[in-house]
Amino acid sequence: QRWPCVVVKLHMSYTICWNLIYILYTVHIYLLITNDVSLLYVASLVKILILNNFYSFIYYMKYDFINRNQQITNSYIYLKKYINTKSKNLVSLVGISETIRVSSKNIKFNQWLSGIIDATGSFKVNKSKHCSLEIIIPLKEEKLLKIIQNKFGGNLKLRAADKSIRYRLNNKNDLILLLTAVNGNIHTSKRFTEFSRVCNILNINIIQPINLDINNAWFSGYFDARGSINYEFINKPQLLISTTHSYYTDLINFKNILGGTINFERGSNGYFKWTISSKEDVLNYYKYNKLNPARSSKNKRLFLIKYFYDLVATGSYNDLPTSLSNKAWLKFIKYFLE
Repeated sequence: QRWPCVVVKLHMSYTICWNLIYILYTVHIYLLITNDVSLLYVASLVKILILNNFYSFIYYMKYDFINRNQQITNSYIYLKKYINTKSKNLVSLVGISETIRVSSKNIKFNQWLSGIIDATGSFKVNKSKHCSLEIIIPLKEEKLLKIIQNKFGGNLKLRAADKSIRYRLNNKNDLILLLTAVNGNIHTSKRFTEFSRVCNILNINIIQPINLDINNAWFSGYFDARGSINYEFINKPQLLISTTHSYYTDLINFKNILGGTINFERGSNGYFKWTISSKEDVLNYYKYNKLNPARSSKNKRLFLIKYFYDLVATGSYNDLPTSLSNKAWLKFIKYFLE
């Protein structure tokens, strides 16, 4: 386990919450064992520890300190997560005037991660009640799984048969952290059932899914895993943004919040497909993506939406092949489809 092997360099001006004290206790033990920094730091830490009269609860703090921000003012903490490396991760907590339960950045990430899991993940329990999470995505989207792996651990494995990658997280402590992060954000019926079973085994209180709205990054995560953006030519070029699921009810939030239609497709044993194609709906999704950006390769096409409509408005797609405007259109489409 990487935690609680941390090295902290702390500079404080004013208040410090009780949560941070747990971290300092962990650091104190590490310093005494490794003698990695000067006695001056040790003395300073001991002074803080004695004055604040606390007891330790180290494992809980791994999640609660990183993801739940109590009242901390003007402090900088360098976390060294591995004893044998010299890399530093900076967590900056500056100028907070009131307690904030969870940082906005973490909320968005957890919503995005939940969308990924709802789309292509699965929570598994074997015969010995050992729990794990698996996510399978196309090979070209490997970086999505790297983002998750860097935050929660786990391992990646190439599935050569279908040109995809499988992410698996089966370490109990790391899995608990991930479950806590996505608790309340799992929305599809099948995945919520799996999630609930795992939480019951690991004694985690289950939070019912929050209501989705246009500000929720869940849609972006789901789109990264199962969405697509393409164009077709019907009288003139138009964009299509879509995603799929086996159950109609699990796509209804896309329709209710982002517009469009849901249709049944007969291929692959049948599935439902949500689609938006009107300029208004597509531009609304473009605005949504600016606030909750996709992290997959599809974000390139999403970024080009406004330029697509600008070119269509000029009629360049219908100009003579020798014209510069038509060449600009063909060059754009080539880049769009790459």
